[in-house]
Amino acid sequence: MTDAAMMELSCAEAPLYGQIIIYGKFDNILPEKAEFYFVYKGSTQKHVVFAKQVTDNTLESIIPAHREQEDVSVFVVMYGKESEFVTLGSSSITYKHDIACELACFLVSQVNCLTSSSHHTLLSQFGLIVRDLQSMDHDVMLAMAHEEIPSSWNIVGNSTEDESKCKETLLHLAMRLGLVQLSQFLLFQPGGTVAVTLLNEEGLTPLDLALQNGHFSLVEIFSKRQTVHPFEISKVELDENAVLQFAYSSGTLLLTFNHTTDHSLESDVQLFRKYFWDRAFTHK
Repeated sequence: MTDAAMMELSCAEAPLYGQIIIYGKFDNILPEKAEFYFVYKGSTQKHVVFAKQVTDNTLESIIPAHREQEDVSVFVVMYGKESEFVTLGSSSITYKHDIACELACFLVSQVNCLTSSSHHTLLSQFGLIVRDLQSMDHDVMLAMAHEEIPSSWNIVGNSTEDESKCKETLLHLAMRLGLVQLSQFLLFQPGGTVAVTLLNEEGLTPLDLALQNGHFSLVEIFSKRQTVHPFEISKVELDENAVLQFAYSSGTLLLTFNHTTDHSLESDVQLFRKYFWDRAFTHK
């Protein structure tokens, strides 16, 4: 390993749920036929992800999700022709809790107390109009996908059998507001297949609410059963502290260490490479 030079990153801040394309630019031309990796090192988590060379001196990668709001060191590690690892550059980004994170937290916390007027409460509390919320649909879905939610949680909530016969759920709320990606995400969560046919206190299903409010793209997707998971992730625990994640939507493989570690950048990248270049593993 050599001392890392500074590199210019295309963004200085990222939301906790990540999933943003980032570019790293260097003053010098990068070597040909080499592999490049971004390593993100925070106080309690470390992430390794592949970087693609897009110009002579620029790399492209995906910012991973991160647990804490904090400044995180970013290193670029190269694996060269002579099978050696070299740290080419370093910089930092700041992870922040944005409005999409706040909305996701609010939605998760409200699952047991939703009513047919909860959409008004949501918009009022965050100072939004429906169009604002629709523009954040993708980000709210990603933020909810990365929320640390208890395993017992489901989108119908903790209702008794009698209560659940007539109940507003998160799926009702999302489809009422025309949130296409969040609605599809919720359908694939625990309780989703129950919620899609459940009547709320107005006697309406989520699909009825989408139709009533003119969200015809949602109506078509759900009525024709064209729903797809907008952010499906497969996870493999390598040990109690290391997790591999594959995001199907972006085709991104990520290795996360859920603790502070004294492992070298080289050993972290070596472990990631073992699985990244194992095509039989990544196609499972």
